Amino acid sequence: MKELNVQYVLGYTPDEFAASLRLIAEGQVDAAAMVTAEVGIDGVAKAFADLANPEAHTKIIVQPWR
Repeated sequence: MKELNVQYVLGYTPDEFAASLRLIAEGQVDAAAMVTAEVGIDGVAKAFADLANPEAHTKIIVQPWR
């Protein structure tokens, strides 16, 4: 017999979001460093495909005006 226990986060609390935003605002976390690409609306489908590969991108910003 084997037993497996899987635990994961379903969502973050408002306090966790506040703490993250505070770290970014205070310059302790460089959020811009996480952005690895920017695309227009026409690039969204490819962006999702690219994000499936963890070696390709971290965060892709969608700029609708592009």
